[in-house]
Amino acid sequence: MLPLLPVLLPLLLLLSLLLLPLPSSQAAIVSKFAPGGQYIMITFENGPHEQHTPVILDALKAHKNRATFFIHGEKVQSHAGLIKRMAMEGHEIGISSIDSRSYSEIPNEELAAKLAAVTSQLSNITGLEASKFKHVRPPNGERNLKKYEEISKMSGKDIVLTTLDAKDWEGPAAEVLVSKNIMPYVKPGEVVALRDTLEVTAKAATLLLDELAKGFYELLTIAEVRSFPDDTPK
Repeated sequence: MLPLLPVLLPLLLLLSLLLLPLPSSQAAIVSKFAPGGQYIMITFENGPHEQHTPVILDALKAHKNRATFFIHGEKVQSHAGLIKRMAMEGHEIGISSIDSRSYSEIPNEELAAKLAAVTSQLSNITGLEASKFKHVRPPNGERNLKKYEEISKMSGKDIVLTTLDAKDWEGPAAEVLVSKNIMPYVKPGEVVALRDTLEVTAKAATLLLDELAKGFYELLTIAEVRSFPDDTPK
């Protein structure tokens, strides 16, 4: 019997590990990153826009940068070409607004169902698996953490908030947007919120990317950074 122990013990240990209960579903709300490198995450929300989004995509392509685009659910079908381009050029696609309401105004069951429907549309357009559309950005800077925890658990989505709102919606000149609203505050691990629906953001895109390059910043997507073992989201 004793000679069998060296064989049986590893098998018993493996069996005990397999019998451990699986972790319960956890809500995920990502608001900041502990940076492990000189990178930031530029995000755009509530687009695409037929005129401004292509300008931004051109600038990102010219600089060989990647960003995360949080798409408005009601714009998916009408802007399928731009969404397909985003995916082909290596950008991440998430979901922002579902309709004209804030998330707090939408019942949880309805919101979870609509997020699933938009995810299916995005998957059909891009040819990517539904799991690639993991991240959701609540619109208009709203912060309702209890609501987000409930939605995250129901939908399986991770809620991504921002650390730096560029306030492009205030309508500053492009130079002011970059030199006053973003660059003095940007630092490694920052999640910057911009709107690709605005003309000023499109005009500022090349200047912003130039300035970030001077600071030796690398632009990555939310999914890329979350895949790094040393960059734990908070």
